[in-house]
Parts: sequence; C-alpha cells; structure tokens
Amino acid sequence: MWPLARCIVAGLWLNSRALLISVAVFTMTKSIVLAVALALGCSPLSAQFVDDRISPAAVVRIQTPEGLILETQFAHASDASVEAALARSIRLPDGRYKWQIIEKAIVSPALLSAARTTRGNSDALPRGWPEAVPVRFGVITLTRGVLARGTETESSGPGSFKGQAKDVVFGDDLIVNGGSGAACFGLDCVNGEAFGLDSVRLKENNLRISFIDTSTSASFPSRDWELAANDSSNGGANDFSIRDRDQGTKPFVVEAAVSSNTLYVAPNERIGVGTNIPVRSVHALTGDTPGIRLEQSASLGFPAQTWDITGNEVGLTFRDQSNNTQPLRVRPGAPNDAVVVAANGSVGLGIAAPTSSLEVAGPTMSVGGTNMVLDAAGNLTIAGTVSQGSSRTLKEGIVDAAAETVLETLASLPIYTWQYIGASDRHIGPVAEEFHQAFGFGSDPERLAPGDMAGVAMAAAQALQTEVAEKEARINELEARLAKIEALLESRD
Repeated sequence: MWPLARCIVAGLWLNSRALLISVAVFTMTKSIVLAVALALGCSPLSAQFVDDRISPAAVVRIQTPEGLILETQFAHASDASVEAALARSIRLPDGRYKWQIIEKAIVSPALLSAARTTRGNSDALPRGWPEAVPVRFGVITLTRGVLARGTETESSGPGSFKGQAKDVVFGDDLIVNGGSGAACFGLDCVNGEAFGLDSVRLKENNLRISFIDTSTSASFPSRDWELAANDSSNGGANDFSIRDRDQGTKPFVVEAAVSSNTLYVAPNERIGVGTNIPVRSVHALTGDTPGIRLEQSASLGFPAQTWDITGNEVGLTFRDQSNNTQPLRVRPGAPNDAVVVAANGSVGLGIAAPTSSLEVAGPTMSVGGTNMVLDAAGNLTIAGTVSQGSSRTLKEGIVDAAAETVLETLASLPIYTWQYIGASDRHIGPVAEEFHQAFGFGSDPERLAPGDMAGVAMAAAQALQTEVAEKEARINELEARLAKIEALLESRD
C-alpha cells in the first residue's frame, strides 16, 4: 500500500500525470518535483518543462526512459538542440531517450492574414506559403551521465571467418534443400549453426536487407528500400524499420519491447491497436483511456495547437490540450439522439429529425439553472427581464397611431378569463384571433406579441388622458361660470 499511496500523492502533486513548469523561471521547483516523481518510482504520462515565452521559434521534446515528456521552448531556432535542452534539465537517470526538434516556419504577416480568412473552410494555403520545416528526431543514450549522440558507428567485425573473404557468384538459381534447408548470412554464422525453425538467418552486428532497384528508364519506378534491425550508431535505438534509402527516412519503425498486437491488420480492412480482434475499421484497446492526439506543430508557420479525443468510464472527451479545456464531453449512458445535426444544419437535442435551427425534445430546457426555464407546454419562466428590440434604428414605416381610434376599438374588444387546454391556472385577456381582427397587428393570428398589447394599452391610455384633460378643462370652465353666478346672486341679496 505504501508504494501505491506515495504514487497517488505524487500523482496529485504532478496534476494528474502532467507536469508543466517553466524552465527559465522555475528551474529549482522543476528539479525538486521531477526528482520526487522519479524517486517514488511513478511514471507520469508527461512532464512539460516550458519557457514562458509566447510563440517559440523552436521546441525540443525529449522522452525519458520512464515516459516523461520534457519540453523546452527556444526563442531562436538556432539555439534549439538536444544538448541545450538537457542543459536546462535536472540530472537525468541513465537510459535511452527519444527526442524531437520542431521549428516554426517563418511566414509573413500578409500570408498569415490571408490564411485566417479561409482557414475555417479550406485547408488550401495561399500562394507563396513556405515549405514545412522538417521535424528532426533521433535517439540518445545517457551512460553514467555521459551523452552518446550516435556519432560513433559500429563496424562489422571479422566474425569467425579467419581467411580472406571471397565472393561467390552463381550463374544459376541457388537452392538449399539439404540438412535443415536453412541459410545463414553474416560474419557471425558458424559451422553447424543451430537454425531451429529459421529458414533464413542474418547474424552479425549490422543487419540490413537492401532492395536496390537498377531501373534506368524514367517510366519505371526505381526507389531503393531497406529493412533494418537496430541502429548501427552508438546509443542508437533498438528497433526494426523500413527505410527509404533514397530519401534517408524511416517511414515505419517498430521499437523493441512493444506489446503483442500493438498494430494488427485483420481481414475486412480492420486495424487493431492493442488487439488482435478489431471489430471496427480502427479499434484501440487499452486498460486506461484509449485516445487519439491531433497535434499541429508550428513547422508550417501556423500556431501550434493540440487536440485529444479520449474515451473511458468518465465519458468521450474532446480536449483542447493547448489551452487545458474540455469543450465537449459525452457521458456514458447518454440517450439516443442526444445531439443531432441534420443535413440542412438544423440541430436537434433529443430529437432525430430536427425541423428548425434548434429543436429541443424533453420536459424542460433551462439556462443558468432556474434563471430561464422553457417547458414542453411552451411555458417560459425567467428570473430577470424580457427585453424586445424597439430602437428607432431597428424600425421603418413609422406612423403616429390614432389613439382615439385605438381606444374606440379596444372598448369593443371582448376580454375574457380563461385557461390553457390541459392546464388549471387561470388568465385574463383577449383571444389572438379577435385581437388580430380588430387591430391587424402581427403576422400570426393565433399568437399575440407582448409589444403589440402594450402598445394598444399605451395608445388607449393616451386617448383616455386626452379625454380626461378635455373634461377637466370643461369642468374648470363650468366651475368658473358657476362661481360667477353664485357671486351675482349673493350681491343681489
């Protein structure tokens, strides 16, 4: 339990197997944290040591034997090297390290601006865009703290053959069918070689099978290829690779000590990653969070951006690794058609065939908890204010309303108390058809716009206010006349 507990503590300290510390500013903190992680025997998924510079010109990424990712950013590409990155790191344990150097392409501001306008809809690059800067990579080995970079190449030894080697040329087919029917090639083959089940064996310290195409016609392919087992350089990688001899690249590499079925090609065009029984075109099997990483480097001039798509018992997650956010997550057990995007761009939430831009199926739809709730019956409840657009800048055909006519029409409009079908709560107001017939406002005769009802009420209130003012003036006039009459009568008394 103690090793497990201390790894859990370290894992919490390392922020869920990810360590992101600035090399330039926090060198001492970085040293302490990584040293603790290695001392406890834990293997975090990645540890990124980055400078706090924005948009670096180059990034050196080194993977330690424990699986930690050490990432160092450089403001100038000419300064980026494995040695420079290691110089900023703590004292690292002996072992084999893989490395990458990713340089940012230099792109003019004008080309970047042109690309931004089309980047969301097309992958085509503007004319004059520079070529991508090739990613450099390799393997190094630390032995007692000394770096073996692969500059020393192991030559083939003399083997067991003591005499002068002589070429043997056969003018006919070579068929080996005696003894075990096997053949051994290489300086370390011995007399009486025990082949076991091997039919062909290569045996020495530099193992290669080369395919040298001697075609000379331009219309025939002539690429040269090579099968290689292990690097020949000191500190190199233990791997099996297919190499493009003409280009000097290794498009296919299998490292030593990989698990069975790391890559499995099955019938029916199915590929297994970690499984020999793929049930889909691509099937990934692992005990903890299978995923896909989509990493755009700065080698073509665009900003570096990394996305992860992962799945586990917590859910299917789309993660913006560059900004440490998870903008989309699907929980296990989500219902059918939880989110549907139709061919016309309509979005359905809980509905398979949405007919509007956004269609929601379910008992309620809420925003901010209970701040706004829309239920399936069409009832909208809000905790704030409903504001309609009413600026003069939004309107046209503005005409003064005839308040007197509105008041007269409103006086004859029936007002009812009523309830919605299937509901029990009572309301008061007109019906939409009669309101629309009386005033002609709005486009739907079965619905009422709150703004139209408020406008009718305000116009009627203005007309009533005018009538009240007129009657008030008339009353004042009559009171004045009455006062004169009363005064005249009093004078006669």
